[in-house]
Amino acid sequence: MKEKGKQGDQEKGGLAWWQLALLGVASTVGTGFFLGSAIGLKAAGPAFLAGLLLASFATYTVFEALAK
Repeated sequence: MKEKGKQGDQEKGGLAWWQLALLGVASTVGTGFFLGSAIGLKAAGPAFLAGLLLASFATYTVFEALAK
């Protein structure tokens, strides 16, 4: 159990250093993902979207199997 301090049940706001680091990594990966998608879409056209749909279905299937 948490001990009550002077502030009672209120928790300190803000982000920890590791949360900021992960936010930076996620931003970098997200940018690369969208740039990579644009390059793949330009090269393969609609087949790239079909591939993304297939990959998302496979990811969801694995997620459901692991969640049970």
